Amino acid sequence: MGFKNQLWVGFYLLVAACGSDDQASVNLPQEPIAAGAYYPLSVSDACRGGGKINFCTSESVVSIDSLTVDNPRVADVLHMEQLNEGLRVAYAELVVDAKRSGSTSLTIDATFDDGSQRKVETEVVVAQANRIELTHGCSVDEPDDPDLFPAQHEVLLTVDLFRKAQRLNGEYQASLLQGDGLHRVPGQLKQNAYVWTAPDEPGAVSLTSPPFPRFSQAYRSYSSADVSIDSVTRRYEGRYTYQTSVPFDVELTVDGERPCELPPLRLETRTPEVCAGPDGAVSWLRENPAYGVSVRALSSGNCALTVSVEGTSTAIDVEVEFDVMEAPAVPEDRCASVVCEPISSCPDGSELATRDCCATCVALSSPQQCEAQRATWDELYETELEGATACNADSDCGPVVLLGGCRRYCFVALNHERTADFMNAISEDYFTSCPSCQVTEPADCVGSGDVFCNEGRCSLR
Repeated sequence: MGFKNQLWVGFYLLVAACGSDDQASVNLPQEPIAAGAYYPLSVSDACRGGGKINFCTSESVVSIDSLTVDNPRVADVLHMEQLNEGLRVAYAELVVDAKRSGSTSLTIDATFDDGSQRKVETEVVVAQANRIELTHGCSVDEPDDPDLFPAQHEVLLTVDLFRKAQRLNGEYQASLLQGDGLHRVPGQLKQNAYVWTAPDEPGAVSLTSPPFPRFSQAYRSYSSADVSIDSVTRRYEGRYTYQTSVPFDVELTVDGERPCELPPLRLETRTPEVCAGPDGAVSWLRENPAYGVSVRALSSGNCALTVSVEGTSTAIDVEVEFDVMEAPAVPEDRCASVVCEPISSCPDGSELATRDCCATCVALSSPQQCEAQRATWDELYETELEGATACNADSDCGPVVLLGGCRRYCFVALNHERTADFMNAISEDYFTSCPSCQVTEPADCVGSGDVFCNEGRCSLR
């Protein structure tokens, strides 16, 4: 066989490996569906392709033309609109109604948007569950009591059905749980979800399952008045950039144990000139302190905070010394004193541009001209930046803010002595770039990191 023939054989094998483009598939799970449960069923194009060369195209289902279930005593297939509205999902056209243990063949004929009519044959397996497991998440990492929650806290519970060690699929239609403060989340189809609300009064609530009498799970509720603040410690030490978020770890316990979820904390700064909350707040709420609390570093000095459990008298005072760099220098707005005549539109063949701080109509630039101008400005910027970042120590460097122009830069680390030269060199081209690539809205640069001297160049952390 010659080289060209080998090449063509390889080509046809590659096409075959990508999958046929006239087949259909369904999304049935590998594990059985629980008897008494629904499971969403979708028909899709079987061709998936992949790799750098993909000869696959993916068509969509236009209509389900026929459904044939070999043994409807085991399972049936319904159209989604046959379910109660509260159970329906938008991502599937069909629903498996699993009835009893066993298996049955399923044949579906469907029409796709390329005009093809395709058939898919598969097997539906159903098993009878003999036990359930209840799971939930905790925001506290490794809690001492994973079943302890604040009063009125809503806990999302997932109920999994099993046949011995095998997990089963689907949303069980009979009620799986009962207990005070419990309500079901319908319309899941793939899983069983409930929400339990912890009661106002501290104590235990037992959840049981009518279909599975051996199951019982107790959850506990606690009052915010029972919470102790054991410690509030700064997570990192060192020098901070102006407006940097400084995190603190908070250790909260109830009767000496860390619960699954924590109550909200109130933070108050007694030194607002040194540290404050969001937008300079002197008092603010941290809804979920499991991930810690934080303040904004504003200046060097003693940061004094009061941390309290919201709605209680439980509080702790914290004092930490901050070493904060000065606020970054913002370039002077050369257009602040310029008065401009408003222009709302331009005639054909021209576009709005900013010249000498005011809007004006200029001849329309082609995309090629814009790209050339952008490239010219980029080259100028990089050249000037190379000479303005030389340093011998961290103290040589400072953060500078750039606004507007063809690029949007936030902080740029420059040598203090070269900052003015750098800004003067780039300002003219920077503020008169091609209108179609200008960025006119200012960048939000608060808290964008520290500067340091890295191998002789000012850099941003």
